[in-house]
This record gives sequence, C-alpha cells and structure tokens, in this order.
Amino acid sequence: MKKLLLAVIALSLVTPLFFGCDRITNIKSPVKLKWRNKVASLFINCYPVVMNGVIYVGNSPYYIYAIDKETGKLKWEFYEDEISFDSPKVVNDVVYVVGSRRGAQVKHYLYAINATSGKLKWRFCLGVSGMHYYSPAIVNGIIYIIGANYYLYAVDANSGESLWYFKTEDAITSSTPAVVDGVLYIVSENHLFVIDANNRELKRRFKVRKPLSVFPSVVKGVVYVGSLDGYLYAIDTYGGEQRWYVKMGSFNVSSSIVDNDVLYIKDGRKYFFAIDTNNGELKWRFKTGSYIAATPTVVDGVAYVGSFDNCLYAIDADTGELKWRFETGGVIFYSFSVVDGIVYVGSRDKNLYVVDANSGELIWKYSTEYSITSNIIVDDGVIYFVTEDGYVYALKIKK
Repeated sequence: MKKLLLAVIALSLVTPLFFGCDRITNIKSPVKLKWRNKVASLFINCYPVVMNGVIYVGNSPYYIYAIDKETGKLKWEFYEDEISFDSPKVVNDVVYVVGSRRGAQVKHYLYAINATSGKLKWRFCLGVSGMHYYSPAIVNGIIYIIGANYYLYAVDANSGESLWYFKTEDAITSSTPAVVDGVLYIVSENHLFVIDANNRELKRRFKVRKPLSVFPSVVKGVVYVGSLDGYLYAIDTYGGEQRWYVKMGSFNVSSSIVDNDVLYIKDGRKYFFAIDTNNGELKWRFKTGSYIAATPTVVDGVAYVGSFDNCLYAIDADTGELKWRFETGGVIFYSFSVVDGIVYVGSRDKNLYVVDANSGELIWKYSTEYSITSNIIVDDGVIYFVTEDGYVYALKIKK
C-alpha cells in the first residue's frame, strides 16, 4: 500500500512536465488544457508560428523547436552550439531564422531548416558586429536581409547562395526591409534607400536630418518612416518627393498601421497617434500611463494598445476617445489577439486575460506558473502561448 501511495504521488508530480495536465486550477475558465509541454529551460521575447499543423518556436539558447499542434508532442528540435536564435519564419516548408554566436565579437547567421524533418538546408553568414539582426523579408523565392557593416543581402531561398548585396555609406537601421512591387525600402542613420529588388539598382535616396526608424511602412505608393528627430515623414515612392511631415513630440522607431486613410503609430514613449495620410494632419493623440511596448492593432473601428502601466486600452479609432481600459497585474509587453469580439491578452503577472472587446469586461482568465513571454495565437478554437519557464500551452475553448 505504501509503495502504491508513493507511485501515485510521483505520477502527480511528473505528469505536468509533459502535457494533458496543469497543476494550476482554472476552474472558472471555459477552456480545457489540451496540452502543455516543457521543451526549453527558458523562453524570452518569443513569437511562435503556427503553420500546417505545427508550432515553431525559437528565442531560446541553442534550439529551434517544432511541436505537433494537436498532440503537443515534439516533432523535432534543431540544435546549434553557442547560438541564440530569434523568432522563426516559415515559408514553403522551410524555417528561416537568424542566430547569433556570442564572443569577443558577435557573429550572425541566417539558417534555413527543413520544416518537416528539422534538418539543416543551409547557413548563410551575415557578418560580425555587435549589432542584433532581425527577421528577413521573403518574396518570390528571394530572401532580403540586413547584414553587418552596412550590407543588405539578397539570398536564394532554395540554395542559400548570395544573389547580390548592396552597401550603404552609413549604418542600416531597418530591422526588416520593406518589399513592395519589386522595390526594396531600407533606412539608415541618415537616408531612406529605394532599391530595385531584382538587380540592386539604386532608384532613389532620400536624406533626412536624423536617424530613421527601423520599421518603414509602404502603403499605396507612400513610404512612412519615423525619425529620432521626433518627426514622421511621408515620402512618395515614385518621385521620391516628401509629401508631408508631422511633429510627434518624441523620437519614433515604431511600425505603423494604415486603415481607411488613417495612419496609427506609437512613439518611443507613451503616446499613440492617428494621422490623416492625405495631408499629414494629426487627427488625435492618446496618452497612456507608461511606455507602449506591445504592437497596437486596429479592429472594427477600435484601436487596442497595451502599456507598461499594466493596462489594455480600447480607443475609438475615429475620434481618439477612450472606450474602456482594462487593468492587469503586470506589464503588457507582447502582442495580443482580437478574435470574434474577444481580446486575448497575456500579462507579466502570469495570467492570460480574455476581455469583451465591446465593454472591456473580464470574461475569464487563465493562470500559469510563470509569466507569459509570447504573443497570443488563437487558431481554430485553440489558444497557444509560451511561458518564461519553457512551456508551450494549448488551451481548447469550450463550445
């Protein structure tokens, strides 16, 4: 009898380390833990990708993971000694991810991994520097990616061979090139470059007074770039002429959202702006209680913004008026999802919150043992996210 009791206790402790059971009680949550799987010792700043029935997770020392979406079982893991990986992109059954090897100098690589088998297809060296490299842009079988020492590379997505490179005279500050209609847009410390994506021909170069933002946006023939001088610039992509610029009050390195001829953008501090794209007129400015880290989104005429003040804001996208504010117990650092009138948001207070998008009222919450350190993915009635202690969660929404 004693041996049986010990066996039951041991099983109760071991089972949560795999999947199908959670030691935390979430009785009031209308979800069922489909599975959870501890695949890493630590996840920080994680942006998993769900593709073709598989969850791909990076942002972990030495490993990229592929997890079966239905069962939670590990399909494969890719290991590279002393490499820290960023978040992956998956295109045409290939996982593309940037990895960095630390040392006296930091060496950066772009990896292509077979998404089905987890086998390395090729590895491309991006150079050596102290800078951090970001996600590639992949268009029509070509990868465009920023490398070290002022280089932009075009790489064959199948073979990993360099097709061409373009060198600027000052440091490139773009994290990911913007590619629209066969034209590349990158920004450097003092310029916006417009480059032919097929043959690296420089089509135009636009000079600005201060370093530009890392996230240029191109919509309807206009490129929008924020600047460390506190201005947002709108530049015609065809003639290269400046259409307008607007003072935002503080430096800007943010990506923007364009919806119904209105550009929505956050600054480097606590403000969120709406700007008329036709003339650069400021429609409204909204102030949160602290730094805005999570990427804002606009859905059905409402702008949603998460902040370091622990709050999620819902703002009327037309007027800038606050519709509601929902306070959590921790920082909202990562992207959230708005699906079918419901907002799913993770917080550093170890909770997933599910909020009514219309009223801002809490519908339910789900508690975890460690902070949620990823964006929230809602796919086919299942919620996926990652926690700091290395777990990947799948919660089935009850019907």
